[in-house]
Amino acid sequence: MRRLLLILRDPGAAAGMLWLGLLIAAALAAPWISPHDPLKVDLLGVLQPPSATHWLGTDDLGRDVLSRLLHGAAPSLFSSIGAVALGMLIGLPFGLIAGYLGGWVDAAISRGIDALLSFPTILLAVGIAAVLGTSLTNAVIAIGIAFSPGFARLARARTLAVKQELYVDAARAAGAGAWWLLTRHVLPNAVTPVIVQAGLLLGTALLAEASLSFLGLGVQPPQASWGGMLARALLYLERAPDLMIAPGVALLLTALAFNSLGETARRWLDPR
Repeated sequence: MRRLLLILRDPGAAAGMLWLGLLIAAALAAPWISPHDPLKVDLLGVLQPPSATHWLGTDDLGRDVLSRLLHGAAPSLFSSIGAVALGMLIGLPFGLIAGYLGGWVDAAISRGIDALLSFPTILLAVGIAAVLGTSLTNAVIAIGIAFSPGFARLARARTLAVKQELYVDAARAAGAGAWWLLTRHVLPNAVTPVIVQAGLLLGTALLAEASLSFLGLGVQPPQASWGGMLARALLYLERAPDLMIAPGVALLLTALAFNSLGETARRWLDPR
């Protein structure tokens, strides 16, 4: 409780958690609180500036920007969370096995990790998404696979340190098998930095999903997504530059909030 109070006293952490809470609530309630149908086309009202009818204006097809912003929050938020969770689920077991078994198993897994880490994360995600096909699900899978080598390397390093501890040697001397040692001793003590890393990667995953949607590899039109909104706005940058403001600010604030959440998780889980 004391650590929680100390964290909440941090204005950045408190603001980040408040923003994420409001955004998640807005994403879940978007079908009911959106002022207009996000897919409704009005060719007589294209590229309108903000007004009492359309608070954030309309896009190149006359669709309400605020409504599309609210409906685009859900795929952006939940896909980033899903991608990080998938990356952790893929990378954590490989890191544990490599660090615990060592030898040729460690060498083989480590070389695979190094090969994947040699590619920039977003470039690797783009390549995987292009192979899998254009959809939000495939974008989440691509980002998750691209994040998994980092989780695996972190889990391996932590496992190498934990398995040298005296309590692990004592359990091994008492007759504990490899599975028991991994699940009861190594994993609980190796997973903390992985969880912290997951929190810090949420903002990166959000921007990666927006990048894939911007390139046409994520959420497909006419469904709303923040990356897709930026892609459409870029075509009308000179005529209606304000179209980029709403999705751009939403991405910026959400990425900052995710980073604040990751830092909060680090301070919460750090025993010091």
